[in-house]
Amino acid sequence: MQFQTYQSKLIEDNHQEFLTECERAVAKLDDNFPGEDKTWSYYKYNFFVVTAGSKLFYNLFKEMQWCIRNFCQTNEPLWWGCWLNYHESDKVLDWHNHGSDYHGYISIEPKNTVTEFKQWKVNNKIGQIYIGEGGHEHRVVVNENFDTPRITLGLDIYKNLNFFEDLKEKDGVVTTKVLGNMCYIPC
Repeated sequence: MQFQTYQSKLIEDNHQEFLTECERAVAKLDDNFPGEDKTWSYYKYNFFVVTAGSKLFYNLFKEMQWCIRNFCQTNEPLWWGCWLNYHESDKVLDWHNHGSDYHGYISIEPKNTVTEFKQWKVNNKIGQIYIGEGGHEHRVVVNENFDTPRITLGLDIYKNLNFFEDLKEKDGVVTTKVLGNMCYIPC
């Protein structure tokens, strides 16, 4: 199966609360990564760590673990990163790809948009969770301009992630990349 969508009743039933908590998370990210784009800083944080202490995001985390396991159909270890996509209508993502085994996103406030893949399209709606195989180029298409940010959570899922892959030795000193794979958590 190339992809599957799930519908989160949790997000639907608590939509305004999710928006409020996302705005709090935006402020936290702005404090920690001033001036940096939240999407392109994806490798520096995991959104579920940013929202630690939130019961709503705890429950969404548990729901996501089930969705990921359901789609991937494995009991083997999986590692996933999750980041915030927070965009105005003229700043949505153009064609891009992910090198992960699986890719997905969670629609918190998707506005009237479509995620267009080369082979298929997904009409986005509040609470929709998309998980699919990685490696499929896609973009966001705006059907109607909007005045407040479009909010989704992107995710990459890996079957194998080598913690030590980032270790480098130079002149007898072992160093690591600045953040490497520190944004991934087990599923």
